[in-house]
Amino acid sequence: MRFTLLALALVALTVAAPLAQQGPAPKPAISAANSSQFARIDDLVAAAIAAKSAPGAVVLIGRGDQTMFEKSYGFRATVPSQEAMTVDTVFDVASLTKVVATTTAVMTLVEQGRVRLNDPVSAFVPGFERYGKGGI
Repeated sequence: MRFTLLALALVALTVAAPLAQQGPAPKPAISAANSSQFARIDDLVAAAIAAKSAPGAVVLIGRGDQTMFEKSYGFRATVPSQEAMTVDTVFDVASLTKVVATTTAVMTLVEQGRVRLNDPVSAFVPGFERYGKGGI
């Protein structure tokens, strides 16, 4: 179950907001010996696309500097017309980094005891308490 949730989370991250067909040239095809190890990925991504969780995805699995698996699925655009997803589609995940980086940083501070979740923001941002925001 953990693998399924992780795989779907990665699919969700990689389909955040495709920009354009740019990037490095496609990597060499995966050998038949390796492809059987990743056969379940096709089913997981197909299920996510069928559930309308995403119109498409690119899955890349690597170890060190070696690509173990790389494949595109579905569409990177559906309006005004369908455009097939390609392995070199570039994704804009900038909006995700705000949430992921901030949450991780704050939770690290909580673990270190430097911040408590019920501390007011004004304890860390001078002047935040103005205009009735002291309780936040």
